[in-house]
Amino acid sequence: EVHKNVMIASSTVYVIFVNFLTLILYAIANQDHKDGVECIGGWDYVGDNGGTRLNWEIAFSLSWTTFSTVGFGTISPDIVAGCYGLRYACAIAAFLGVLFAGFCSAIFFAKFTRLLGRAHVEFSSTVLIQFSFEEEGVKENETGNEGLVDGGSSQEEPDMPFPVAEFRIVNTRANQSRCEIIDAKVSCLVAVNYLPDGTSTDLYVSDDTQDKVVLHDNTAVNESVPLFQQKYHPFKCKASTHPYFKRIWYVSHVLDENSPLVKPEMRYRMSRCGHWPRDSNNHTAIRSNLVPFSDIIVSMNGISNLSASGVFAEKRYKFRDVHVGWQFAGMMYFGKKLFSKKKEMMVDTSLVHDILPQGDGGHEPIGVLQ
Repeated sequence: EVHKNVMIASSTVYVIFVNFLTLILYAIANQDHKDGVECIGGWDYVGDNGGTRLNWEIAFSLSWTTFSTVGFGTISPDIVAGCYGLRYACAIAAFLGVLFAGFCSAIFFAKFTRLLGRAHVEFSSTVLIQFSFEEEGVKENETGNEGLVDGGSSQEEPDMPFPVAEFRIVNTRANQSRCEIIDAKVSCLVAVNYLPDGTSTDLYVSDDTQDKVVLHDNTAVNESVPLFQQKYHPFKCKASTHPYFKRIWYVSHVLDENSPLVKPEMRYRMSRCGHWPRDSNNHTAIRSNLVPFSDIIVSMNGISNLSASGVFAEKRYKFRDVHVGWQFAGMMYFGKKLFSKKKEMMVDTSLVHDILPQGDGGHEPIGVLQ
């Protein structure tokens, strides 16, 4: 779509320039004829062969041959004295034509380079959080402090595993040969909005967490209106690198005490008990303990095996794109490639966004954020 728009814009500008130059050459040639000088060969000064109509066509021919710098043909300025106006007009038009051709070439080259640098991948439209669901009620000790007893010892109950947030990336050319992405890497940031007056929805990242780099966006510091500011918190993902990305890539992040996606209160509880609290092991509690972030920014880069050049892709997830208690549908199947009799493992790329309730149950309604 972008390349189509560039082509239309370039063609429109070219037509406008040529017609504007035609008008100038037509006016100059008529003025020279009134002064008794015939500056364009083939000009119908008498009017026997069409007059004004023929002269406009001749001026148009001289205009586009000059502006496109293809060189003069049968229509060209005559070598006679007194045609300085026409010669200067043609010289300026030729110079502008060279600039226009170079400008269009640079734009097309930049767009083509950007097209080659775009990774042929597609991100899932949602981030799914899976957890170990139990239908039994919450078991608490006598003190009422879940997961801890006096003295800090742990209860004799199986620890609840941490929920896991997951998204996937699909190679859209997985069913073609030599379309792998080599040495692919994924990095993730979470952006959280907050107000500079202290009313903040931002989370606190302590010094003992694994991600100590906190980037600040101070765009709204000097604004007179209370605009949102953002803080960017990088977070680690499992399987953040892929040496030979051919089909499907699942990237996950554990919602533990070091996760910037979890509210500080819950992170503190997990740091004390060492696991996810049982009384929060349901989709409602998990949702309420997530930081209401603005964006999760995912960037992927690698080297295309097809073009041997670096490729890049980016995806932004909003808070409404997170679904708790769901898992991705399978995409693999056995099929035959074109002109092949042998069945091979293939990917149905149309299922990249399809999701299913997790096997343990306990999933939230799909329209919970609508």
